[in-house]
Amino acid sequence: QPSLARFYKVAKRQEDDIATVSAAFAIDLAPDGTIATARLAFGGVAATPVRATKVEVFLQGRPWSAATIAEAAGLLASTFQPLTDHRGSAAYRRALLGSLLQKFWHETGGGAQ
Repeated sequence: QPSLARFYKVAKRQEDDIATVSAAFAIDLAPDGTIATARLAFGGVAATPVRATKVEVFLQGRPWSAATIAEAAGLLASTFQPLTDHRGSAAYRRALLGSLLQKFWHETGGGAQ
């Protein structure tokens, strides 16, 4: 059962200590290619780092596929209500949530299936 994990930090400059958005993903795949467990955590979209538990539940048992990830990305956009500040607008932060999940899928071999 493969375990996939990555951390991403989006900032105007990589050396910035405060990210606009950060994301941590950990996915365990079942032998049949479905998602056994999913853990998704984000910073920069709430007062403190937060897990996307509704999206984690949605992902369980679904195939590790482009369609699943696209649907989950859409759910992420409606899960959080981030604030706008000097690092980025709420709309930009919302767009990053799904983009980072899709990047994770591609980087971990999902796009090669």
